[in-house]
Amino acid sequence: MFASAVLWEATGRRFGNCPVSLRGCRDDCQQFPGWLPWWDPVSSTSMWGWPYPTLHNGLWFNLACGMCGDNCSCGSYSSIKFPEPINDIVSITIDGIELTPGVDYVMYDDQTLVKTTGEWPRCQDWHVTGGPGTWIINTSFGSPIPPGGPMAVGVLACELAKMCSGQSCDLPQRVTSVNRQGVAITVNDPKEFLDNGLTGLYIPDRFIRTYNPLGIPDRARAYSPDDFQPRMQ
Repeated sequence: MFASAVLWEATGRRFGNCPVSLRGCRDDCQQFPGWLPWWDPVSSTSMWGWPYPTLHNGLWFNLACGMCGDNCSCGSYSSIKFPEPINDIVSITIDGIELTPGVDYVMYDDQTLVKTTGEWPRCQDWHVTGGPGTWIINTSFGSPIPPGGPMAVGVLACELAKMCSGQSCDLPQRVTSVNRQGVAITVNDPKEFLDNGLTGLYIPDRFIRTYNPLGIPDRARAYSPDDFQPRMQ
């Protein structure tokens, strides 16, 4: 575990999957009063209905009929937009019943989840954590560990285990030179490796240099106060 933590930090803290449980929440595009007469000649001139201002409880809203769509679709559909691309979907349950992938839902662009049988539920019962009244998406975020990662972790872990058990290991020690029987040996100061984010071991250091050649301490992120964040359970 310590070897994994060391290499995770040395490669910019960007590899590894984090399992999460997300609970969907309705977007504004479907939050309109149900009592409005959508299909009269004033409010609807087509199957969708054009947006028009409506006074509701003292506030003005631009309302339209229908569900959410985009420029790539000729009709409406019920979809979920994740805050960032995901690796896979472990399971989706509605009222405690698990849905069938490819039959009840399909994923597009690793970020948009479309319901193919009906619509996603409009409400959540936040008083309970499962069963009736809930719908939960179990998934994982993060970047998969690239090839060579398990080998690099194994090499570092073995050398750490040797050091802890008092055996001879290849981890660099704080030695600058050794003179013995007329032979001089110079060993790099481990501080040089630590300053460069390396371990002093060939395979782990090759892995670090391959995937983080500039020594970036953390992956780049962009934040916006307008981004919608789902509720994580």
